Formats: sequence, C-alpha cells, structure tokens
Amino acid sequence: MAFDESATLPTIAIPTLVVIGDRDKTTAPEAGHHIADRVPGALRVVFSPARHLGLFEYHGPFDQILADFTASCTATTSATSAVTT
Repeated sequence: MAFDESATLPTIAIPTLVVIGDRDKTTAPEAGHHIADRVPGALRVVFSPARHLGLFEYHGPFDQILADFTASCTATTSATSAVTT
C-alpha cells in the first residue's frame, strides 16, 4: 500500500497520544515512532513486550496513562477556553 499522509502530521494541532507495541506485527513500531516524531507535542507510550493489543495486555498502566492524558487535555482546553472567551 502506498498511502502516505506524513505531510499532514506536523499540522495536527490537538493533543495526540501514540501507543506503540514494541513487537506489533500489524502496525510496525516504526510507524508509531514516525507519527510521534512528527506530530507536535505528541505523547509516545511504548509497551514492552507487547504486540498489536498492548493496551489490553497492559490495561492497568494504559488506563492510568489514558486518564492522565485525558485530564491534561481537559486542563489545557479549559485554560485555553478561559483565555479566549
């Protein structure tokens, strides 16, 4: 498949969480690193050893990471909204 949307990645202006399984054979870990390297401010999480469903294999840590990430997004959005209104 020749689909490549790499040029769009630097234009993403919303909080982005990139979850990578270091042994993923469905989505190569390099693809996740490529995305995380190019999206401004992206948070990269690598689970090891983990395959494609590392977020299920490590559901406890993933739950906490997602909760923290979501809270930081909410705090940023609230702060931005307060400034712009």
